[in-house]
This record gives sequence, C-alpha cells and structure tokens, in this order.
Amino acid sequence: VLKKNENYWNKEKTPAIDTIVYKVIPEDTSRVTALQTGDVDFTAATPQDMLDTLYADDNLDIQTIETKGVTLIAFNTQRAPMNDVNVRKAIASAINLEDIQANVIKDAGEAATCMPNSKVLYTIEPEKWEEYVANTDYCKYDLEKAKEYMAQSDYPDGLEINMIISDNSLRYSIALAIQEALKEINITLNLVQVSGDEHTAYQSGEILDENGDRDYDMILCGWEADYPDISGNIEPLYASYNAGEGGFNAAVFKNDQVDEYINAQATSLDDKERNDDMFKLMDIVNAEQPYYNIFYPTKQFTMNKKFTGLTINDSWNMNMFFEDVKPAE
Repeated sequence: VLKKNENYWNKEKTPAIDTIVYKVIPEDTSRVTALQTGDVDFTAATPQDMLDTLYADDNLDIQTIETKGVTLIAFNTQRAPMNDVNVRKAIASAINLEDIQANVIKDAGEAATCMPNSKVLYTIEPEKWEEYVANTDYCKYDLEKAKEYMAQSDYPDGLEINMIISDNSLRYSIALAIQEALKEINITLNLVQVSGDEHTAYQSGEILDENGDRDYDMILCGWEADYPDISGNIEPLYASYNAGEGGFNAAVFKNDQVDEYINAQATSLDDKERNDDMFKLMDIVNAEQPYYNIFYPTKQFTMNKKFTGLTINDSWNMNMFFEDVKPAE
C-alpha cells in the first residue's frame, strides 16, 4: 500500500490519488476478471492473448507501446545436446516464424530479426542497423535445411529435449507451436511449465543440475533493456560474465572475441567505433546461434476509464508516474 506524501516538496505536483494498493495476481484469466469487475483499476501486465476481450469492454482503456524487449529461446550451449551448433540451427530452421506471428503473436508484437531488439534501440546510426538486418540471412524457415542440419549433428536419428516455459499464456501458445514444428525433424520437445519466480531462477542460473550446469536444454524467456541503447540487450544476453549465477545470459554463451567487442564498445567514446564492434560481435552470435529470437513484444497497459492522466512510454519499466492520474470528470 502506497499513501500520498503530504509533505512532498513540490506542491504543484500534489496527486489526486490518495492511496495506491498493489495486488499480485499471477494468473492471466484472474487478472482480466479483476479488471472487468473493477476489483483492480490498472495493470501493466495485460495478457496479450486476451486483448480482444479487453478491447471489447467499454469500461477499459488500453495503451500500447513498443518496448526495448525481445522474447526468445535460449539454448543451453554448455550442455548436450544444445552444445551442438547443428542442433541449434536445425531447430531455428524448423520454426515457421511467419506462421507463429500471424496465428499466435498477432498484435502482441513484431516478428524478430537477427537482432535481440527492435528498431526502438537503433538510437545510433539507425540506417546502418536496418541495412545490417536486411543483409543478414537469419533463421529463414526451411524444413529441408533443418533436416540437413540434423543429419550433420550428433543426433541424426532425432532426440528428446525439454524446454522451460513460464505460466504466461501467450508464451505457452508459442511453445505449443514450436513443439509441433519440431516433430517434423524428429525432435520431441517436452514443455516444463513453472511459476514466474521459478522461471526467473532458471533464467538467471540459480537452479543447477548435479554437475553445476543450468538445468534445462532450452528456455523460452525474454529480456528488456533498461536504457535506450543496443548494448542494453547485447551485454546481458551475450557476455560470458553474465552466464553465471544471477546472470541473464541464459544460453550460457561464451566467446572470448564477443567479450572483447562488448568490453570495447562499453569503453569507447566514439559512436561509430561502438557500432562497428557490435556489428562484428553480432556476426559471431548469428553464426553460433545461441538464441532464437521470436518477437519484439509490444506492451499493453489497461486502465479503468473512471481514471485518466496516465501516459506510458518505452521506459515504463524504470519510470511509471501516477502523479497526474485523477478521477475522470
């Protein structure tokens, strides 16, 4: 429970709302029901596969923004069978991303490219990044190519693998589509659904197997930069020093040259040099395929129309101000 600070220094910013009560509602359907019944007035966690229901409710207002985030599959590159690059490339080639975008993701985001971020983070030389994406042959759906990769792998007769997923309903639907697609290359994909807290623990390397390795073959997860620069996604996902406990390099990707480029761009004061380093590291990453980028989520914020005054931008995860929220007239 947050209460208005009566002694706040800026009297011109005195909010109209006296109290904000946060309620934790993990389950998507329950959260939507709470919005529709008026049990809650606002959520930053609008279930994206239930948007049609919410848009049809005349009592609710929905704001949509682009985000700095990405939803992706992380392959555990330090444990068999995902330490085999041919298996990783086979899986990537077997997924029909256009079909998943059209039938599952829909308005919840934009189909991903070779980059772990959308154009929102092209804040330096954006035209060069767009050119890079256009000229990079990344994960085109090609079932015959996928079968070739499997034939070249250590598992030409197929294999059985597990993928950790959260209790997010949209991600579950995506996982089902991927599970079906991988049957075509003789891969049995078992979906292991866990709570949000458990999922974070898996993604950050806090749950390990008996050998001290991250305890999954694949994990369907996401990341969102907290500052407007491409390095905000590149460093957490690709730097080897983020592959240990508490790090969000969920692919456990380790490459000395990539680390050198990450460190170089972090200390350079020359924007062009920084970009050149990141182009080079992305070439390595795309060849190694530690991740499969699925989509760049949009973010929906739902508020009861009895309130007005909340404006959201792509820095929502660091800055969400309720000082201008007030009852609608």
